[in-house]
Amino acid sequence: MTIARTSVQRIYDNARKKLADAIVEGRPIRIEGGDFYTCDGRGQHCIRGGCYNRELYLKYGTTKKESVKRILVLDEAERVRILDISGGTVVFSDVVETRECGIYGLANSLVADVLICREIDSKNSLLLESNGIKVVVSTYLEEAIKRQLITRP
Repeated sequence: MTIARTSVQRIYDNARKKLADAIVEGRPIRIEGGDFYTCDGRGQHCIRGGCYNRELYLKYGTTKKESVKRILVLDEAERVRILDISGGTVVFSDVVETRECGIYGLANSLVADVLICREIDSKNSLLLESNGIKVVVSTYLEEAIKRQLITRP
């Protein structure tokens, strides 16, 4: 960065203090400084090597067969169970961590039909549904999965 480490530390400390004050005092936070992009795993904005979203996209983000219904199940530990269902049975299952990308970033990197979770905020729910992912909120995840097993893709 061609800037002294002490200068970077001072900028960081000032930013943390301003952010903490704004949160505690309920003041608005304005973020400026140019355009930014979040990585969707498709490589368009992915500039760092070893990107988790990219790995997931390459593994699960490719198109799936029409007869397969992909369900994402979010648990309390911020893990996502990926279930591929065909003919009422689970033909593939895996578990991935959401890590820093969050559920929307993860679901955006995957091709999926349904997300089952215990709770979700309205913003993420709308974003997922706008990407064609049906959101099912249920206290009983296993029961919700069984209901999805009997519905057609």
